[in-house]
Amino acid sequence: MKYISTRGQSEPVDFLGACLAGLAPDGGLYIPEAYPQIDPAKPGEPYAHVAARVISAFAGDALTWDEVLGLCERAYSSFAHQSVTPLTQSGPANWLLELHHGPTLAFKDVAMQLIGQLYDLVLGKTGQRMTIMCATSGDTGGAAAAAFAGAKHADLVILHPFERVSPIQRLFMTTTGADNVLNLALETDFDECQTIVKSL
Repeated sequence: MKYISTRGQSEPVDFLGACLAGLAPDGGLYIPEAYPQIDPAKPGEPYAHVAARVISAFAGDALTWDEVLGLCERAYSSFAHQSVTPLTQSGPANWLLELHHGPTLAFKDVAMQLIGQLYDLVLGKTGQRMTIMCATSGDTGGAAAAAFAGAKHADLVILHPFERVSPIQRLFMTTTGADNVLNLALETDFDECQTIVKSL
């Protein structure tokens, strides 16, 4: 599976290259050269298994099935509900998708837990270590801290505006106890935190 830049001025890269690069050298986003066909989920199929089928289709030969299934199972093992994101019926034709069962109770856990496991696996396979920096006004920081806490191949630096996040958001960002997660509260606003990250 090859990935190309949305701006069309960069050489195609494989899945691992796209994961580690972030943006293409020409400033574009990486997208698949071709989109794979993915069969619908089967009734009762575990969430981690469905996620693994989707990731495997986009990873191609870069990751084995066992690697992908393992990372998906680890990613979603911290969720409080076995369905990860259960559907709850609230009326005859109304359904709610519950996205709050992750370790920080934020919808961002659904993606961030997977990203943390994926990056640690990809970095380990390529023999690299990476420092990831993010700016947050709340939920992203806690979700990222929970996802990357204890990662073997990645460090995380979180910037947030001092006294401009809720107490629970601050606790999720600052109490992981992980040596590879650093949280910095800056006496500024979120926009300035984000500007700092983008300038690096």
